[in-house]
Amino acid sequence: MANFEDVLIKVAREVFQNSEIGSLGRELGFTPTDVQRYIATNHKTHNITWDGTLQMLRDWRKGQEIATEREGLKTALKKAGQIRLADELFPSSYSVSQTEMQDRDVKAKRHNVEIPPPSIKEDDQEKRDPNDIRKQLDEKRAMLEGIKQRSKIVEWKLTDLSKPSSKHLHTSNMIKGDIQETLADINGNCNDIERKKKRN
Repeated sequence: MANFEDVLIKVAREVFQNSEIGSLGRELGFTPTDVQRYIATNHKTHNITWDGTLQMLRDWRKGQEIATEREGLKTALKKAGQIRLADELFPSSYSVSQTEMQDRDVKAKRHNVEIPPPSIKEDDQEKRDPNDIRKQLDEKRAMLEGIKQRSKIVEWKLTDLSKPSSKHLHTSNMIKGDIQETLADINGNCNDIERKKKRN
């Protein structure tokens, strides 16, 4: 996580137009008079600087709590129209990306297999009731057995093809690869749940 002073410097450098500084200053709670004073500081020398903008951000920070200053600045940036900058400085963290979720959905539809949702955070899993963990473990084991059966069906169909074409081979190899990947994923989840179960 970046030092918050570095974040303020980044904002001061990126938000350089007077209208943008005005919008941000308004969302941070400054009066138009205050904002104009900060903008004037940027124009004190022949070369335009961002000193005034940085001072505005530092003055705003003085009135913020450490625990909420990042979220406060992120909100102000978005309301001021600096959405991309806000997302760049304060990215949202997900356990599974959108691309990964789409890949999982494609595999599920291809094999008619129900893919489990992303793993919950370890801290949350430790707080769960042991009975819930056992139930989830049993469900994943059952799912694992179902996928193993589908894998055997794929092997049988390959055997039935006396002279499989290159297209058949390519499709079959892709299906087998996806099944093996899914098996490894579920096996890993089962092992994680088993460890949590022993802890509890």
